[in-house]
Amino acid sequence: MTASGKAREYSERFYDFKKKYGSYPLVEGSYVSPDVWDMWQSKAFELMRADLESGWEVDPSAWGAYCIKYEKKRINLLSRSGGAWIIYIIFSVATYGLGLFIIPFFMYRDFIELKGIDVRLMRKRS
Repeated sequence: MTASGKAREYSERFYDFKKKYGSYPLVEGSYVSPDVWDMWQSKAFELMRADLESGWEVDPSAWGAYCIKYEKKRINLLSRSGGAWIIYIIFSVATYGLGLFIIPFFMYRDFIELKGIDVRLMRKRS
């Protein structure tokens, strides 16, 4: 029971970022930092808009960066950027071909692929 005398009902929901954005967003890093949470919190509210407008509220005790579900990815920059290919070719020529063997080991960066957000919603039971 709440202070107003009415019980609350809860619902666990998963909101998929792919449904909204067409693909899973990539963010550089290896975990959900406070900056990532600050940036994606408003986008999470966009996904929840229909439920929030129908009377649900976010349970503040179950809300935070840990709600974002993600997968760690290690991505080779050569597969993502034309500029990286130019640097790769120039460095390879400058090192007489040695760069062909060395650079691929240093061209990886860690990213997280944001899958969605797990949220516990609540509302007053009628």
